[in-house]
Amino acid sequence: MICVDISKNKQRFYYLALTVSLFNIVLVRAWGRIGNQTRVKEEWYDDMESALTQANRIFRQKCTRGYVEVKDFTSFKWRVM
Repeated sequence: MICVDISKNKQRFYYLALTVSLFNIVLVRAWGRIGNQTRVKEEWYDDMESALTQANRIFRQKCTRGYVEVKDFTSFKWRVM
């Protein structure tokens, strides 16, 4: 997801991904300014339903704050802290 508003000098991205580990479901969240360092947070869940509920809640919250969905993140430069 990205949020770009040139008049406010706002160039942000937000990334959500659900992955399966050996025993848990992991919600990976990454965010930051496009082209700068990325902050990453992992949240661990016991079941897929609670992980999906949280991911959907975050997605809706970001949409109300001006973010739009982007299908391809390969054009962004990722630098993880």
